[in-house]
Amino acid sequence: MFFTFELIGCLCDVAQAHAESKLEGLEDAVRRLKAQCDELTRQNQDLNSWKARLTQENYELQRQVQELDSSNGAMAKARAALQQQLDEAKARLDEESRVSR
Repeated sequence: MFFTFELIGCLCDVAQAHAESKLEGLEDAVRRLKAQCDELTRQNQDLNSWKARLTQENYELQRQVQELDSSNGAMAKARAALQQQLDEAKARLDEESRVSR
């Protein structure tokens, strides 16, 4: 019977050693996962910061495009008006040159 208690004690020691080994492995896995979570959180914050900057830059560029479109429209109107004035001036000169001949 003493032999059986000794065998049970040895089995308990082996089981405890195995459980402790598994526990250490699981604790290491938890530490790695926490580190990965921290890194992903940092990356997420960086990406959100970039997103905010790019959103602001996009807004500014869209505003500049609108201003350029407006200026382009005004310049097209001015060009059309100048072309009309030029055509009228040419017509007057042609008429004056015909009259003076």
